[in-house]
Amino acid sequence: MTDADLNGPGTPSPPRLPSIRLGQRSDAPLYGQVKAAIKRQIASGRLRPGQRLPTLRQLSKDLGIAYATVARGMRDLVEEGVLEAKAGRGTRVAPRRTSRLGTIGVLGSDTYRKVVHESRYFTRLLHLLQDHIVACGQTVVYRRWPADQPLTDMFNSLQLVDGLLLFGTGSHLAERVDAARRLGVPIIAAGESFEHWDLPTVDSTNVKDAFRAIRALRKAGHERIALLTSVEPHRTQHVRRTEGYRLAMADNGTNPERMIFNDPGRWAARLLGMDPPPTAVLIDGVSQFMPLYERLRGTAIEPGNGLTVCAWDENLWNIITPLEIEHLRIDQPLERIAETAVSELLRALEDVTYQPGAIEFPSTLVKVGPDGTAQRLP
Repeated sequence: MTDADLNGPGTPSPPRLPSIRLGQRSDAPLYGQVKAAIKRQIASGRLRPGQRLPTLRQLSKDLGIAYATVARGMRDLVEEGVLEAKAGRGTRVAPRRTSRLGTIGVLGSDTYRKVVHESRYFTRLLHLLQDHIVACGQTVVYRRWPADQPLTDMFNSLQLVDGLLLFGTGSHLAERVDAARRLGVPIIAAGESFEHWDLPTVDSTNVKDAFRAIRALRKAGHERIALLTSVEPHRTQHVRRTEGYRLAMADNGTNPERMIFNDPGRWAARLLGMDPPPTAVLIDGVSQFMPLYERLRGTAIEPGNGLTVCAWDENLWNIITPLEIEHLRIDQPLERIAETAVSELLRALEDVTYQPGAIEFPSTLVKVGPDGTAQRLP
């Protein structure tokens, strides 16, 4: 591969690339570092689809490495579809293709095996997403999205998928979405949303769900209801659940701030220190329930005895039910969330001018007896 092959004869040199640093002491080969550096420039948006790159000789001079090394790295990028080389036009960042592949990518922050073993909620959501994608005649590809990997590195720089569905990614990955969106790939988050993240989402109506749960507890005679949560400021559903709780408590003239405990390690101590103690708790998160349960057993506010429990997390239901504790649970409509997320993504693929927005569905409130019998509340 020569400059004439990649850049065309007699064409003026384009502006130089933004600064690229190569690690001479790195274990990675230099041509691999060149590839990674250019991919990072594309991921950050500093190199845009269709933008022309310098000649191989110019890159070799700028980077201070052998011409053949640069040529190998660039050749690999062309073969991967990251770059394109046309006679007379030079080497450019590959534009987004216009043809459809019939393949939808699904991204989560954990491996498929870990999701299935550790999260009933995300396992069900993942399987529903896959079912709806296949039912629509599309191929589904699942990938784990590590915290230290750019989104544009997935699926061969996103050239192998038409669109992406995200779930369980966490706010530490959410900020990496913008670079991929600049490549023209439709992306929708399913089953979760984030503060300050301008991305179409399909989720539950978390404010109304919390409000309705508190209203149901009040109707059952509970006046003192504590919210046990570990609020993540960037995860919108947790913030909005707290907002719904505050609205419902304030509606009854109760100061909600004194009833919100967001430090899981001190849940039991805070509850036992209240005078009078609460008679019900709304739990947003599963991590500390068993320590809480063990600490409160035998006290006046033992869960299922002196303390009524209401919870969202499906993993938490799996813990509560074998303990034969009567409780309320908030069933989020995962079937509708998954179906809508897939249909919105396909709609965006059919109409490039369509801009999906946030869609929220109300959950179902269910009363579960100590024997596991469930009764849907009106």
